[in-house]
Amino acid sequence: MTTIRKGTALESALSIDPSDLPSGTMLLSATQTVTGLKSFQHGTLLVKSTTPADTMIHSAATSNQIVTFPDASGTVMVTGDPLPWSDVTDAPTTLDGYGITDAQPLDATLTALAGVTVAADKLIYATGADAFSTCDLTAAGRAILDDANAAAQRATLGAGDASGPGSSTDNGLPRFDGTGGKTLQASAASVDDDGEIRTAINSGACPAVIPSTVWMMLTADYTLTNTGSAQKAFDTTANGRLTLPTGVYEYEAFLYLTGMSGSSGNLAWDPVGAGTATTDRWAHQSYGLDNNSPLGSGNRVGTSSVTSSVNPVIGTNTGTGMVATVRGVFRVSAGGTLIPSVTLATAIAAVMKAGSYLVIKRIGDSSENYVGAWD
Repeated sequence: MTTIRKGTALESALSIDPSDLPSGTMLLSATQTVTGLKSFQHGTLLVKSTTPADTMIHSAATSNQIVTFPDASGTVMVTGDPLPWSDVTDAPTTLDGYGITDAQPLDATLTALAGVTVAADKLIYATGADAFSTCDLTAAGRAILDDANAAAQRATLGAGDASGPGSSTDNGLPRFDGTGGKTLQASAASVDDDGEIRTAINSGACPAVIPSTVWMMLTADYTLTNTGSAQKAFDTTANGRLTLPTGVYEYEAFLYLTGMSGSSGNLAWDPVGAGTATTDRWAHQSYGLDNNSPLGSGNRVGTSSVTSSVNPVIGTNTGTGMVATVRGVFRVSAGGTLIPSVTLATAIAAVMKAGSYLVIKRIGDSSENYVGAWD
């Protein structure tokens, strides 16, 4: 079966099998007279002839011969001009007009897109090759997307117009350039992964450290428990407990007590107490006054310890009051808690007075034994 579509010029011989005619096909014989322009459904015309040289279709407007049948073999020859588009009527406007009812464009991407369900404030995006999904695209997001440049986007975000360097040192702290008015510059200061700040002073293998400080102070008198066992030294918080990560620390404590026993000794000081942190490298010293009026004048005495967190404060004086300052360093090799504690030499409900305090500063990593450009 040979198909001739509307508006198509036949430029070569076509062989038509007369028996190959589908239903609904218009069949023109050699004796039919066809005048004017004829429209055939689906743009198809099938013809056969037994009469040589019969002209089956011609254009009345131009007298151009369109189709002739030169012999009885069924061979169709085109000897005239093509049928002009202006002579074509009733052209289909959809694929269905050509008899194509289940058409799909030859593109897998279009097929995938056709299967995406869209809604308001949604954006289609690719999840793989010819695979798509949707995500939210809010009004705020669209307000950024339609900005022409980065400056406009910063204005939309209210982020100002500060800009930074093209590259910087790992963990480096930026600094503001007051000369340019809006540029962030790289600096030699940095922040370790554990939050410790290193400065540009004596920058070397171990640059100088800005200590991280924690502290606690009594703002009201605290009556200790009447016991000879270790107990927390501060009740500023419920447990008087501090959690510390690994590192090297420096500390200072000021202890002011009244109502102590006058019969024997005073107390021992332990910054760790019943805490869970693993500590070592202790080196601390206490000095102070143990008498009935500890804030008055008198000879200060002290003790030192480099073996453990426990430091016997002042010694065996027997005054009912005491003031002492304790300073030292230590290392936390495994992070945990500290419960700064005191152990009274004689059990009694002594009073830790307001103004007593403890300050702890982290001055290095637990792996360090120096900081600065030492050599």
